[in-house]
Amino acid sequence: MHDFHISLQSLPNILFAHEFSSDNYRFSFPAQSNFIELSYLIEGDIEVHRKNGVYTVPQGSVMIWMRNQDQHTLSHTRQSHVTVGFHIEYINGNDLCLPEFLPNADKKFRSDIAAIVNEYNLQEKNTTELCARILQLLANVSTAYESKRNKCDDYGIQLYRAKAEQYIVAHLKEKIRVSDVAQALQLSESYLSEIFHRATGQTLIEYVNRKKLTKVKELVTAMHCPMRVAAEQMGFDDPNYVSRLYRKYFGVPFSSRTDNKSV
Repeated sequence: MHDFHISLQSLPNILFAHEFSSDNYRFSFPAQSNFIELSYLIEGDIEVHRKNGVYTVPQGSVMIWMRNQDQHTLSHTRQSHVTVGFHIEYINGNDLCLPEFLPNADKKFRSDIAAIVNEYNLQEKNTTELCARILQLLANVSTAYESKRNKCDDYGIQLYRAKAEQYIVAHLKEKIRVSDVAQALQLSESYLSEIFHRATGQTLIEYVNRKKLTKVKELVTAMHCPMRVAAEQMGFDDPNYVSRLYRKYFGVPFSSRTDNKSV
């Protein structure tokens, strides 16, 4: 995870503020200087694809988008977030330290961003109060991030979880073993398995399987790809095994993939 050390040089000028939901979240954004977007992910993870790699922002995170390069974002499930985007001039400095995202964020961030959205839509313009709220929000994100970094054990676990998820997303079409991820992160298999389970409540292989099965479902339902081909693209040799695995994880047979209970 990268972070940005900045000093602000102007007041924020809000460009948009809204709550957004989509069953097919997939957008591309061009680079834009002196632009920041702050979002709280209410539902669904977001994959961010940039020229320097891919990372996953989990549900319940505050996401800080510094539009300093082109990026493509998508979600494989329903996605909902509340967000505010604004122009603000900044330079490299030490006043704020902002991460790409803040996982397991306090839900107060959601209410703070929602309050800005409501006020902006009511006023339909920037106000001194809105500027003050955004500046305070940036300061609160920076403080929360610094606090997490100081709690080395918890932060380290979340950082390795994020790196493991990034590796999995980048290699989703391959056969993924715990040993592969452990080697990429330079951790022992046992330690990786322990911290991943502590951070997510599921084993690493369960996470991999859920990701793969969700992608298989997307290929079959949205792309009209034959089940056998979709399974092969996600590294499965046996489509019957995929069907059994799907039922094990999601509680419905694959033939019920359009049911609302499925993911």
